[in-house]
Amino acid sequence: VFSVLGHQAKHSGMDLSEVGSGPGLAFIAFGEGLTLLAPNTLWAILFFLMLLSLGIGSMFGGVEGILTSMEDIRPFSNYKRRTNMALVSGSSFLIGLSMVTQGGQYVVELFDYFVGTLPLLIIAFCEVVTVVHVYGLKNFCQEIKAITGRSPPLFFRISWKYTAPTFIVFVVVGSIVFEAIEPPTYTAYVDYATLSKSFPVWAILVGTVLLIITVSPIPAMAYIHRPSDWRQRLKDYLKTCGRSSAYTLPKYDSFDTADSGTQRYSGL
Repeated sequence: VFSVLGHQAKHSGMDLSEVGSGPGLAFIAFGEGLTLLAPNTLWAILFFLMLLSLGIGSMFGGVEGILTSMEDIRPFSNYKRRTNMALVSGSSFLIGLSMVTQGGQYVVELFDYFVGTLPLLIIAFCEVVTVVHVYGLKNFCQEIKAITGRSPPLFFRISWKYTAPTFIVFVVVGSIVFEAIEPPTYTAYVDYATLSKSFPVWAILVGTVLLIITVSPIPAMAYIHRPSDWRQRLKDYLKTCGRSSAYTLPKYDSFDTADSGTQRYSGL
């Protein structure tokens, strides 16, 4: 990577930061660098096969995560897996078509700026809070001990309960403040030159809607599946300053195998 970028910077007389970044790094800078290697055709084939396998591998993880979540809720839980897979793949394909048009690069930057940063931090924060403070750190450690035979080290328990949520909150607040002070920008291509321009107001509104759509299932599902006594549980949790959890896990020590061949916890 750095050898190709260094060669391109020296050959073109440009600064290293201006040689290539984002998609231009993979498809322009490296494309030119591969032509200088012998045999260049072989290296080009291997390089783009690597990009293809990398993209397919990333999509497997993303699609599986969506399918697993869909299969836990109705009406998708009543559909066959191939039907849910067709829905996810078809909708992703239709959204992706907008990114291969003449202005597709701007759509990619819009999604990357508003969907690929802040929503991920919010989702990570909700995951940590749900597991550690709703389900309970003690219950979670008990689960891990039943599976692995030992509890997580103290470092991980402190990180899950205090360090990770605190740092995520600081990053989220800092990102919001930075975006409020410094308006979001995108890279515009004008006469074969790149210019940094601010997003128009309508693009910021579209990006905000995309951000809300990304994180809205979290409060929606929390409200739909809320327990009847959630207010009392919340009061008890706040009274103990987080020492207890909102969920009580039945006691068990280890896994055992059920007659049906599936695994279950002893004591449940």
